[in-house]
Amino acid sequence: MPTASINCVTSHAGFTLNDLVSYNDKHNEAKGQGNQDGEPALVPFPSIVPFRYGDLTNGDKTPSGDYNQPLMVIGACQLRLHLPGCTSLKGKRGLIRPLIARLHREFNVAAAEVEHQDVWQSADIAIVAVANDAGHIQAELQQIVRWIENNRPEVEVVDAQFELR
Repeated sequence: MPTASINCVTSHAGFTLNDLVSYNDKHNEAKGQGNQDGEPALVPFPSIVPFRYGDLTNGDKTPSGDYNQPLMVIGACQLRLHLPGCTSLKGKRGLIRPLIARLHREFNVAAAEVEHQDVWQSADIAIVAVANDAGHIQAELQQIVRWIENNRPEVEVVDAQFELR
Protein backbone atom coordinates (compact mmCIF):
# COMPACT_ATOMS: atom_id res chain seq x y z
CA MET A 1 0.00 0.00 0.00
CA PRO A 2 1.34 3.46 -0.84
CA THR A 3 2.10 5.70 2.10
CA ALA A 4 2.32 9.00 0.25
CA SER A 5 0.75 10.69 -2.73
CA ILE A 6 2.19 12.78 -5.53
CA ASN A 7 -0.91 14.96 -5.17
CA CYS A 8 0.40 16.10 -1.80
CA VAL A 9 3.59 17.45 -3.39
CA THR A 10 1.81 18.94 -6.36
CA SER A 11 -0.86 20.73 -4.35
CA HIS A 12 1.34 22.07 -1.56
CA ALA A 13 4.38 23.04 -3.61
CA GLY A 14 2.52 24.79 -6.41
CA PHE A 15 3.47 22.12 -8.94
CA THR A 16 0.93 20.44 -11.15
CA LEU A 17 1.38 16.71 -11.83
CA ASN A 18 2.66 17.60 -15.29
CA ASP A 19 5.18 20.02 -13.72
CA LEU A 20 6.39 17.26 -11.43
CA VAL A 21 7.55 15.12 -14.34
CA SER A 22 8.37 17.83 -16.90
CA TYR A 23 10.17 20.78 -15.26
CA ASN A 24 12.88 21.48 -12.71
CA ASP A 25 11.11 24.61 -11.45
CA LYS A 26 7.50 25.65 -11.05
CA HIS A 27 5.82 26.12 -14.39
CA ASN A 28 2.25 26.90 -13.47
CA GLU A 29 1.19 30.05 -15.30
CA ALA A 30 -2.27 28.58 -15.96
CA LYS A 31 -3.35 29.35 -12.38
CA GLY A 32 -3.05 33.06 -13.14
CA GLN A 33 -0.98 33.82 -10.02
CA GLY A 34 2.21 34.82 -11.84
CA ASN A 35 3.79 31.50 -10.84
CA GLN A 36 3.98 32.84 -7.25
CA ASP A 37 1.81 30.10 -5.72
CA GLY A 38 3.37 27.44 -3.52
CA GLU A 39 6.82 27.27 -2.01
CA PRO A 40 9.59 28.29 -4.46
CA ALA A 41 12.28 26.33 -2.59
CA LEU A 42 10.57 23.01 -3.23
CA VAL A 43 11.52 21.10 -6.37
CA PRO A 44 10.26 17.81 -7.79
CA PHE A 45 11.42 14.54 -6.26
CA PRO A 46 15.16 14.20 -7.00
CA SER A 47 14.61 10.63 -8.22
CA ILE A 48 12.39 11.90 -11.06
CA VAL A 49 14.57 14.77 -12.29
CA PRO A 50 17.45 12.70 -13.80
CA PHE A 51 15.04 10.49 -15.77
CA ARG A 52 12.97 13.21 -17.39
CA TYR A 53 12.58 12.95 -21.18
CA GLY A 54 9.47 15.13 -21.64
CA ASP A 55 7.22 12.10 -21.13
CA LEU A 56 6.64 9.65 -18.31
CA THR A 57 9.46 7.22 -19.09
CA ASN A 58 12.26 5.95 -16.91
CA GLY A 59 15.61 6.26 -18.72
CA ASP A 60 17.42 4.14 -16.19
CA LYS A 61 17.40 0.37 -16.34
CA THR A 62 14.49 -0.92 -14.27
CA PRO A 63 14.67 -4.05 -12.06
CA SER A 64 12.94 -6.01 -14.84
CA GLY A 65 15.73 -5.02 -17.24
CA ASP A 66 13.59 -2.82 -19.49
CA TYR A 67 14.68 0.63 -20.62
CA ASN A 68 12.21 3.49 -20.95
CA GLN A 69 9.49 1.74 -19.01
CA PRO A 70 6.67 4.17 -18.14
CA LEU A 71 6.86 5.60 -14.64
CA MET A 72 3.09 5.90 -14.50
CA VAL A 73 0.25 4.35 -16.48
CA ILE A 74 -3.29 5.60 -15.98
CA GLY A 75 -6.02 3.16 -16.87
CA ALA A 76 -9.68 4.07 -17.18
CA CYS A 77 -12.74 1.93 -17.70
CA GLN A 78 -16.17 3.30 -18.42
CA LEU A 79 -18.95 0.82 -17.69
CA ARG A 80 -22.49 1.15 -18.95
CA LEU A 81 -24.76 -0.64 -16.51
CA HIS A 82 -28.38 -1.70 -16.77
CA LEU A 83 -30.33 -1.83 -13.50
CA PRO A 84 -33.48 -3.79 -14.40
CA GLY A 85 -34.94 -3.84 -10.88
CA CYS A 86 -34.78 -0.10 -10.24
CA THR A 87 -38.04 1.82 -10.19
CA SER A 88 -36.75 5.11 -8.72
CA LEU A 89 -33.64 7.25 -8.42
CA LYS A 90 -33.54 6.39 -4.72
CA GLY A 91 -33.42 2.70 -5.59
CA LYS A 92 -30.68 3.38 -8.11
CA ARG A 93 -28.60 5.24 -5.51
CA GLY A 94 -29.08 2.25 -3.20
CA LEU A 95 -27.32 0.08 -5.77
CA ILE A 96 -24.69 2.43 -7.20
CA ARG A 97 -23.29 4.02 -4.02
CA PRO A 98 -22.49 0.69 -2.31
CA LEU A 99 -21.04 -0.66 -5.57
CA ILE A 100 -18.68 2.31 -5.93
CA ALA A 101 -17.64 2.09 -2.26
CA ARG A 102 -16.97 -1.65 -2.60
CA LEU A 103 -14.88 -1.15 -5.76
CA HIS A 104 -12.76 1.36 -3.87
CA ARG A 105 -12.32 -1.02 -0.90
CA GLU A 106 -11.75 -4.20 -2.90
CA PHE A 107 -9.53 -2.86 -5.68
CA ASN A 108 -8.17 0.49 -4.40
CA VAL A 109 -9.43 2.37 -7.47
CA ALA A 110 -11.26 5.63 -7.95
CA ALA A 111 -14.84 5.22 -9.21
CA ALA A 112 -17.76 7.54 -9.82
CA GLU A 113 -21.06 7.68 -11.65
CA VAL A 114 -20.39 9.90 -14.65
CA GLU A 115 -23.51 9.75 -16.86
CA HIS A 116 -27.22 8.98 -16.71
CA GLN A 117 -27.57 10.24 -13.13
CA ASP A 118 -31.26 11.03 -13.75
CA VAL A 119 -32.14 7.73 -15.44
CA TRP A 120 -33.52 5.01 -13.14
CA GLN A 121 -32.34 1.88 -14.91
CA SER A 122 -29.07 3.04 -16.46
CA ALA A 123 -25.73 4.14 -15.05
CA ASP A 124 -22.29 4.87 -16.42
CA ILE A 125 -19.48 4.27 -13.96
CA ALA A 126 -15.92 5.47 -14.56
CA ILE A 127 -13.15 3.52 -12.83
CA VAL A 128 -9.55 4.75 -12.77
CA ALA A 129 -6.36 3.05 -11.58
CA VAL A 130 -2.69 4.07 -11.65
CA ALA A 131 0.38 1.81 -11.73
CA ASN A 132 3.70 1.51 -13.51
CA ASP A 133 2.72 -1.44 -15.69
CA ALA A 134 0.09 -1.22 -18.45
CA GLY A 135 -0.50 -4.98 -18.37
CA HIS A 136 -1.24 -4.88 -14.66
CA ILE A 137 -3.72 -2.02 -15.08
CA GLN A 138 -5.49 -3.73 -18.00
CA ALA A 139 -5.78 -6.99 -16.06
CA GLU A 140 -7.05 -5.20 -12.94
CA LEU A 141 -9.74 -3.29 -14.84
CA GLN A 142 -10.89 -6.48 -16.59
CA GLN A 143 -10.96 -8.26 -13.22
CA ILE A 144 -13.19 -5.48 -11.85
CA VAL A 145 -15.67 -5.98 -14.72
CA ARG A 146 -15.73 -9.76 -14.08
CA TRP A 147 -16.17 -9.13 -10.34
CA ILE A 148 -19.21 -6.92 -10.97
CA GLU A 149 -20.71 -9.50 -13.34
CA ASN A 150 -20.15 -12.33 -10.82
CA ASN A 151 -20.93 -10.58 -7.53
CA ARG A 152 -23.65 -8.08 -8.43
CA PRO A 153 -26.50 -9.98 -10.10
CA GLU A 154 -28.82 -6.96 -9.79
CA VAL A 155 -26.51 -5.06 -12.18
CA GLU A 156 -25.95 -6.00 -15.83
CA VAL A 157 -22.77 -4.81 -17.56
CA VAL A 158 -23.95 -3.66 -21.00
CA ASP A 159 -20.63 -2.22 -22.23
CA ALA A 160 -17.08 -1.75 -20.99
CA GLN A 161 -14.60 0.60 -22.66
CA PHE A 162 -10.96 0.68 -21.62
CA GLU A 163 -8.30 3.34 -22.12
CA LEU A 164 -4.65 3.40 -21.05
CA ARG A 165 -2.40 6.47 -21.03
